[in-house]
Amino acid sequence: MTILLRGLITLTCILIAGCASNNVGKNYLLDSGSGKGLLIGSLVQEGHLTSNSLFFREIGINKNKSRISMNRMFLPKGIYGSDFEDSEGKLFVVELDEGQYEFYSWMMHSGSWSIEPDSDFSRKFEIRSGEATYVGEYRLKNIMGKNLFGVSIVSGASLIVDDKYSRDFPLLSSKINTARLDKINMSIDTETISKQDF
Repeated sequence: MTILLRGLITLTCILIAGCASNNVGKNYLLDSGSGKGLLIGSLVQEGHLTSNSLFFREIGINKNKSRISMNRMFLPKGIYGSDFEDSEGKLFVVELDEGQYEFYSWMMHSGSWSIEPDSDFSRKFEIRSGEATYVGEYRLKNIMGKNLFGVSIVSGASLIVDDKYSRDFPLLSSKINTARLDKINMSIDTETISKQDF
């Protein structure tokens, strides 16, 4: 049953990996009267290629939960490839209803193993109508160890947040129409926010 469940999770991530990062088209324009704004950032991996998910939710009782996913099949030389020259990752641009949100968990998986934090964390951000919020780069980094036979294996992972605005902003014009992108709200605290060992 566990193998079947992991297979279904992997298949789901493969199917959504190309589109889950962005739910707006090239002709998208911000509108202050829409009640919606943009979440902008990047999801990057470092080390052994894995499939990654970054989970976020609207703050409040029974609010929606969502995720930004990136599948290793698309990196580095896959169908879509990386958006960056210096990293393996994707720029995400997601339209959300205005409100208070938080990133609260992550998951890495590859074949027969997966890893996620034992407990949730909270990285809050606000989406304002007609405005964009940049949350920085979320980098999932492998922690390497050795198994009983001395072979190098992934033994854990950490999630690191960094300000990559100068790299990410020039790429925005390839994702959306930036004509009405007058103001970008910054919501970045650079640090390692979550670490988990197997």
